Amino acid sequence: GVNFRKRMPTDRKHRLHAELMLSPDTPLIGCVGRLSAEKRVEDVIRAVALLEDSTSHLVLIGDGPQKVHLARVTESLDLADRVHFLGERQDMDIIVHDLSLYVLASSFEGMSNSLMEAMVAGCPVAVSAIDANVALVGNNTRGWIFRVGDIQNLAEVISLILRSPEQRKIRTQSAKEYIEGSYTEQRMLLSWQAVLEKRARPH
Repeated sequence: GVNFRKRMPTDRKHRLHAELMLSPDTPLIGCVGRLSAEKRVEDVIRAVALLEDSTSHLVLIGDGPQKVHLARVTESLDLADRVHFLGERQDMDIIVHDLSLYVLASSFEGMSNSLMEAMVAGCPVAVSAIDANVALVGNNTRGWIFRVGDIQNLAEVISLILRSPEQRKIRTQSAKEYIEGSYTEQRMLLSWQAVLEKRARPH
């Protein structure tokens, strides 16, 4: 579940921009999770390379077996100054507010907690069209969907999101309300409690 009661102090806004020594208006695209093949982080790096607007930066939060490979891909695409490997972080609840966009490109995924955290924080989300992601994002109603492994499609979706402030506002509000209404820690605990109580009743 997601605990959305945490509120970010206003003095921490743009903390990630400051850490990366970037202007506060630099668009930050974020990927959160293990750097492993099924997460398809390489797709996101290659999609960023296709963007016509070269002002956005990609931040990769997490670690894993593909880190060295992904760093090499980044260098081969001449993106070393725009892709930032941040490793594991304990302050996601703060830095998620600095992201212009959260991307989840996985070919396989359970119900992603980091996706729910991004949605409840009001961060626009773009996700691969696998069942678990679509269950949260809906049919392009609470975020944006792209085809798994389709780098060109992903690049187009990223470009569309970054230049569509009105749609960002509409979909992030819808996403926030949906997660707060369906997937908060308290609501999920009550749901589990109801299931356990039902099983405990004598037949």
